Amino acid sequence: MTQRGATRTTHDRTRQIHLGAAVMLRPTETGPELLLAQRPPGEALAGFWEFPGGKLEARETALHAVVREVREELGVDVEAIELMAQETHLYPHGLQVVLSFVRCTAPTGTLQPLDGQAFRWVLLADVDPEELLEADRPFIRRLIDSGGASGA
Repeated sequence: MTQRGATRTTHDRTRQIHLGAAVMLRPTETGPELLLAQRPPGEALAGFWEFPGGKLEARETALHAVVREVREELGVDVEAIELMAQETHLYPHGLQVVLSFVRCTAPTGTLQPLDGQAFRWVLLADVDPEELLEADRPFIRRLIDSGGASGA
């Protein structure tokens, strides 16, 4: 049995899920800030930081998924601008994630932790990739190196 947006390969017990990750940057005097969410206690990989977002629903694009997920997780609206990159990562426990990183506008309204997770704005230059989920690290390193430029 698989969850929506997930597939299972029976011969190797690898489960694959497709995720949309919202890349929200806002300008500040000291450089761009990035919005990150922390995985809540009790969830897999609790305590690690990640891009807000989540699983793609059936027949949903990554651009649509990030808009829906940000509204569900943080109670705010964003506009999906462009697909920046796609990464595939296989975790040791057999979960393969296909991540679509989508540049979004900064959220409008007051952020609310509707799923119980913490969130924070952090200067892009101050992001420690080791605090993020393994699957996010190659992309965040490129984003930091580019200073937030498109196509990281």
